Amino acid sequence: MYIAIDDTDFPGGMCTTYLMTEVIHRLDLDLIGFPGLVRLNPNIPYKTRGNAALTARLGTGRGEAIDVGRYGSRKVLSWNDCGETGDPEEVAGLVLEIVKEKYGKHPNTNPGIVVSSTRFPSWFYREALRREIMLEEAMELLEKEGASYRYLGNGRGLIGATAAISWEQERTTYELLGYDHAGPRPDNGRMIGLAREIDSIPGTFASMDEENQRATIFPSPRTPVYLGIRGHDHVVLRSLMETLQQHEETRCGRYMLFVTNQGTDDNVVEEPEQLTDLLTCSITGTVASLPVGSDGGHWFCDVNWRGMLVRTAAYEESGSLASAFRMLRPGDMVQITGSYNSGNLNLEKLNVITQAEEYRRAPSICSCGSFYRNVGKSGLKCPSCGDARGYHSYTLRSRARITGIHLPPVSSRRHLSAYPGSRDGGNR
Repeated sequence: MYIAIDDTDFPGGMCTTYLMTEVIHRLDLDLIGFPGLVRLNPNIPYKTRGNAALTARLGTGRGEAIDVGRYGSRKVLSWNDCGETGDPEEVAGLVLEIVKEKYGKHPNTNPGIVVSSTRFPSWFYREALRREIMLEEAMELLEKEGASYRYLGNGRGLIGATAAISWEQERTTYELLGYDHAGPRPDNGRMIGLAREIDSIPGTFASMDEENQRATIFPSPRTPVYLGIRGHDHVVLRSLMETLQQHEETRCGRYMLFVTNQGTDDNVVEEPEQLTDLLTCSITGTVASLPVGSDGGHWFCDVNWRGMLVRTAAYEESGSLASAFRMLRPGDMVQITGSYNSGNLNLEKLNVITQAEEYRRAPSICSCGSFYRNVGKSGLKCPSCGDARGYHSYTLRSRARITGIHLPPVSSRRHLSAYPGSRDGGNR
């Protein structure tokens, strides 16, 4: 059976991934495949932090098993086939009790729990990436599929939980999460050193933000997560789990390897029929105006797409991407990827396809050696010999080359944004 939970954290603490490890640990069922960490629409206004829902398939394991986690000294095994499962209603009740005990109690936290004997249709996952889903839509699908569900508060977490069971795992990456670290956190210099070591291992990605000198494998200490390592090769991450346990700085009381949709661009709609609020899209057009800066260090320009001007924004925290954006000129052909809201496309990725030639007016010199002077509508006239001409001289201006793909720093990228190499993963 498939179990999913969502909306159990709040801005100040808890993590739904940790709560899922509790569910897997406490239920008297085997883990089938990898537990799933499913990121949903990052533009939803009432999300907490990363807008992630969690899912796992549980039952009686059979066939082959691999090691995908640890609870202290005990291995967590993942089986590749499932025999008997259990009663979804009973399991939903058990999961509810675990959630009640552990979830982040906050006025805006509204947990949802879904248990189903089958996976839901994938269209619901796709819709949950691209727009705001209403609670009624989720409940309608749950009733139609005969699923068991529970919720607390207004039940908004049912939306994400339903979407998680709808995820078809077409494109996948992985994340190894470590919890319950007993010792002190390493100092910043040591954290950076560890992140660089891991970032150099083939099969991992996004462990270190060199632009901001930040070790992204170590998230904020306000959550139960001590470290998180992303990769497109689960064999590499499982091997890393063994290595991390040998060192006090990275030894955790609990590990879990999740299959994810992070780094896949699953939420990006290529050339949509129209731009709608909360949509993340990729469009190709021509720069129509010079970038203009604001007091906050943000930059804006218009891009001509299908005859309409799309106001495009690059924000200060996007670092080198914003630097490239400032160098755009009218006529440049660009592919821009970002979230659309209130008339702005907020840039997350910039691909400069071609750069337009740029000219500047040059001094016009007469054959007699004097400089022409501007005489209004009549054009130019030489003050020395009286020669006249009707046009100015222009020279080609040299431009720095910015063709290619520009991304924000690692720590400023969204979870779903594809990295170089991050879409190479796949299911085992």
